[in-house]
Amino acid sequence: MKELVKDIFIICLISLLVSLAFNFLAPQPLPLLSGQKIIEENMIRVFKEFTIEEVDIFSKENDFLLIDARSDDLYRLGHIPKALNLYVHEFDKYYPDLEAKIKQAKFLIIYCSSESCKDSQLLAEKLTARGVSAVYIYKGGFKEWQENGKPIEKGTN
Repeated sequence: MKELVKDIFIICLISLLVSLAFNFLAPQPLPLLSGQKIIEENMIRVFKEFTIEEVDIFSKENDFLLIDARSDDLYRLGHIPKALNLYVHEFDKYYPDLEAKIKQAKFLIIYCSSESCKDSQLLAEKLTARGVSAVYIYKGGFKEWQENGKPIEKGTN
């Protein structure tokens, strides 16, 4: 019995050493110590998504911000009432002007053109990277809002 336990221990020890060696030689090794960071370049953060009904309810509240991630031109043609425009592809240009409002809000709801649009996800990631928490996405976007006959505003911020 002692011999069997000894053999199992040796096999486990050799397996551990071999796996550590492979990890060490890997181009992107797994982090083994708490001080090491996982490479997050290809990781996508998942944000809670709001439905059209939830956005409609919250659009009547004052402790949140609704943010339109679309271009200035699309925003001017029509947007959800009370939404601020923060075009994701010119984030660095527009964020400083809205930073104080964004950081004061209890939470943010971000939308873009439609369900297939990824700009709201991209903007949510940029904002959370700046330390903004409580960020949510309205996946249906402006298209769903408009198709459901919800009110629309035109013009700039």
